[in-house]
Amino acid sequence: MDYTVQQKVWTVIWYGMHGQPKKVQIEYRKKFGRHAKTPTRHAIHNWWQKIFETGSVNKRPKTKTK
Repeated sequence: MDYTVQQKVWTVIWYGMHGQPKKVQIEYRKKFGRHAKTPTRHAIHNWWQKIFETGSVNKRPKTKTK
């Protein structure tokens, strides 16, 4: 399942606030619904790392440079 940009950004914000994936998953369920598929600990950590490396949580196409 692909997550929307909004869901990814909220997850990164909550991870910055709480620092624990379990608390992030609880906040995620509160915001997006009890039966929403919550991201895994691994996905949360990857989005957190990616926001600092690229400045975005989206997949960016690789550009060819000469």
